[in-house]
Amino acid sequence: MALVRFRLAFRHRTRHCHSNSNPLGLPPEVFRPSSPWPEPGGGVDFFYSDWADMNLPAKHRFPIDKYRLAREMLASEGSARLLPGPLATVDEACLAHDRGYVESIVTGQATTAMRKRVGFAEAPMKGYVLRTMASLGATIAATRRCLRDGGIWSGAVSGGTHHAFADAGEGFCVFNDIAVAARIAQLEFDVSSVLVVDLDVHQGNGTAKIFEEDKGVFTFSVHQGKGYPHSTRCASHLDIDLPDGCSDEEYLRALEPLAGLIERLRPGLLLYQSGVDGLHGDRFGRLALTRAGLARRNELVFSLAAAAGVPVVVTMGGGYHKDVAQTVECSADVYRQAVAHWQRTQTQIATEPSLGISEPQLPGLARGDI
Repeated sequence: MALVRFRLAFRHRTRHCHSNSNPLGLPPEVFRPSSPWPEPGGGVDFFYSDWADMNLPAKHRFPIDKYRLAREMLASEGSARLLPGPLATVDEACLAHDRGYVESIVTGQATTAMRKRVGFAEAPMKGYVLRTMASLGATIAATRRCLRDGGIWSGAVSGGTHHAFADAGEGFCVFNDIAVAARIAQLEFDVSSVLVVDLDVHQGNGTAKIFEEDKGVFTFSVHQGKGYPHSTRCASHLDIDLPDGCSDEEYLRALEPLAGLIERLRPGLLLYQSGVDGLHGDRFGRLALTRAGLARRNELVFSLAAAAGVPVVVTMGGGYHKDVAQTVECSADVYRQAVAHWQRTQTQIATEPSLGISEPQLPGLARGDI
């Protein structure tokens, strides 16, 4: 009954969430009730948004090329389909955001102060909006692909924008794609329990705030205890703060509560924010994780989800290494492992209903390294 009331409330909220003008000349699909649903497929699909160019300056501190580079790397390996995600709609953004805030973005009325808080003030306004809607649309498409087609795992090679609040963006996040995906799961697929597993090095403050009173979405964030976010940090349902210089082994011990959470919550969807800014040498991170340690992290998440039969949608997140190639490789690992684990699960599930944590095989990493 509570979920029914929730659905009715949000349908009423979004029914009037339409912009009355289009001063930026955005494509008309942005103002339709829903973005196009993805076509069915036989395997794992990932959706990307780098087809929409934000036109950031070449030396901007945000390494926006990482999305394209990760997508190209995955495409060259051919283990999954990579499809351009659609533009999200105003109505879809309003599932997790205030109408006034959404319309200020899509009509180009975001102030300089608002855009500086996000970190993309240098981008042309139209490019800023198009890339924002493309990133959101990729995660929406992945969520629909997963939940409509029998729980097949999917993901967006973008997104993970967990710092965006209902009424404001910050920290390179305009709209919160994780929050919108959770609402899509609730409203379109009657999912009563969503688990957000946020393993970015920065605490998922926006997602935590949006769902602080929602018993249907549990937010679990493991992150550095010091540093950003500062004054805007909001408590997740379960936060684990890590010390500066945290090692692989210490990090993996911090993930031990995840098994109990999955068993207790029995989620109908796991949204995995897979930021790799915990990698040692990241410009904005304070941890000392290795690529092998991040791979073990991914394998833990995927193994526990598979063992419990939980559908998974993956997003990217942070990653700002001094050597962008290391960020790209670690990000690509997440998707490689998701595909390998899904395929392995499908072939083993009939004979091995209880799957343990196994070692992933990744380019450049030997089993002994993991």
